[in-house]
Amino acid sequence: MGYKLLIFVTFFSSFILANTQYPDIDRLIEQVKTKRVGLSKKEIEKLQNPFINEKKLQKIIKKQKVAKKKPKRRIHLKLYSIFNNRAKINGKWYTIGNTIYGYRLVKIDKGKKRVILFKKKRMLVLYLNNVNKRKFKLLKM
Repeated sequence: MGYKLLIFVTFFSSFILANTQYPDIDRLIEQVKTKRVGLSKKEIEKLQNPFINEKKLQKIIKKQKVAKKKPKRRIHLKLYSIFNNRAKINGKWYTIGNTIYGYRLVKIDKGKKRVILFKKKRMLVLYLNNVNKRKFKLLKM
């Protein structure tokens, strides 16, 4: 008998506490049941597709790969010696017309101890003994 009474009291107390703790539950359930107004068909058609198709995904991947290319290395060229229309640059001998890292050797000047290299529209002058005789002019804009 004591066991049945204990179960009855537990059940009755939980029922009373359940009713007193959540008085607004019925009202909330009724709000959920009411029909909600969404977007019209025209508004839905104006929306963009949130999913990316395969072609667009490949374009994005290619752009990221292009953006992550390695930065260009800076090339250091040093003229070590000039002998019989040959110039020793970075430890190798070159003659007029040879290319060094994309630069074409155009002139070997023994008197001024220099060589002139061209790459597209860019000119590079290398001097013996690291004597830099280049002068720069500032252009006014």
